[in-house]
Amino acid sequence: MKRLISVSIICSLFLLSLGCEDSAIAPDANQGASELSLQFNQQSPDLLHTRSAPSLQSTIEYVFAGHLGITDSEGRLLVWEAEIHGDLEGTMKWWFVPGGGPPNRPEEAHTGFYEARWEVWNAEETVLMLAGKSSGVTALPKGKDGIWNGHGMVTETHTDYEAWNGRRIKEGGNVNFEFPYSGEGTFRIN
Repeated sequence: MKRLISVSIICSLFLLSLGCEDSAIAPDANQGASELSLQFNQQSPDLLHTRSAPSLQSTIEYVFAGHLGITDSEGRLLVWEAEIHGDLEGTMKWWFVPGGGPPNRPEEAHTGFYEARWEVWNAEETVLMLAGKSSGVTALPKGKDGIWNGHGMVTETHTDYEAWNGRRIKEGGNVNFEFPYSGEGTFRIN
């Protein structure tokens, strides 16, 4: 036989989510719900804080670095480096699987897809603040600068940014394909 959650438990959990002390509000008949709320608080003290962490919005100014030939321990090529400003301040890097950098000015419009590891470092590049994976698309209209748009997830965080671990990201901007390739865009953690 399935057990149904009682109305008193639902009410206590709702009051808990508001930050209310259920002992002052819940009548004695809800003793089981009060114990459940207390147990919930002890096991997950920062669960509500994690969920209420704000989105982070920053602007990025990036330059092509693929021609430098820098690879990480997993063989990915450093393709873009950026300054990041806003809710996050520091340096950002995108590491791609080797196979070529951005194309020279294409004769025809085309679309390219990418998968990358991104990293956000402090300004001195001594502390890795956040890292994750993203994938997206770059559109290269004939005779115009490119635009790119990607989505991904935070997979690593410094202790100061633990509340954003597992959160989704959105990144994108424009790309000027005259060497040195560069552009401006946005990076957001939702």
